[in-house]
Amino acid sequence: MKRPVTAATDRRVREAFIELSSRIVIEQAKGFLAERLGGSVDIAFGLLRGYPRDHNRKLTEVAADLVEGRLQVTSGPGGG
Repeated sequence: MKRPVTAATDRRVREAFIELSSRIVIEQAKGFLAERLGGSVDIAFGLLRGYPRDHNRKLTEVAADLVEGRLQVTSGPGGG
């Protein structure tokens, strides 16, 4: 017998989907930065985390902007 979908279950499913989507875009941005800058994904993640902190933005928004071409990479680590 199937259990009915409750509002709480529906909310948990939506939250899980959003979390997974956020992780996917962050991983894509890490890979993009690592490839573009010729560094490791650990260095890329450090750079990716620093930008939203310095510009008062959410990490997932910055990652999406980077992956979708709305945010440009202008220099590598130590490149100013």
